[in-house]
Amino acid sequence: MKTRFSIGKRLQAFHFLVITMLGAGSVMQAADGKPAGPLTPPAKKPEVVLKSLESRGRLVFESYRNDNWDLYTMNADGSGLEALTETPDSHELYPHVSPDGSMICFVADEVMEDGEWVRRVYVMNMDGSGRRKIADNARQPCWDPTGQKIAFLKGEYEKFSVLDYVSKGMAFYDVENE
Repeated sequence: MKTRFSIGKRLQAFHFLVITMLGAGSVMQAADGKPAGPLTPPAKKPEVVLKSLESRGRLVFESYRNDNWDLYTMNADGSGLEALTETPDSHELYPHVSPDGSMICFVADEVMEDGEWVRRVYVMNMDGSGRRKIADNARQPCWDPTGQKIAFLKGEYEKFSVLDYVSKGMAFYDVENE
């Protein structure tokens, strides 16, 4: 199976995500399941920053392994790696953790019965359980500040393309009531 994604571009995106998390006040999940609070910009060496994050929560990220993109979680120091998804026929990408740290929304590129690809938006619990589809032909999911809704973009065209940067507007999914 040929991959349609550049590993170099994914690594750049991962580095951007880590830099954004360290500098923009992202929320991480603490060991007790509560949000760990905003992060402060690093003023010290990266090793010191990672050491200070150990008690604050886990990182959620995508990784390309065995010809497939899956979602993983690990401690800030790199220990405790766990696969959240292990789906050889689907590429899970762009995870976003809910404000309370209990859930993740993400996209999955999946092959349909006719052999065409479709990008779908999913949500699941932080441990990878309870996965459910919330939209077909959609992209760019993110949480509202309350963690009750997921905003996403609907695709402009029926046929999926990674070059489709146009959308039909923003849609919302009510996590608690749907």
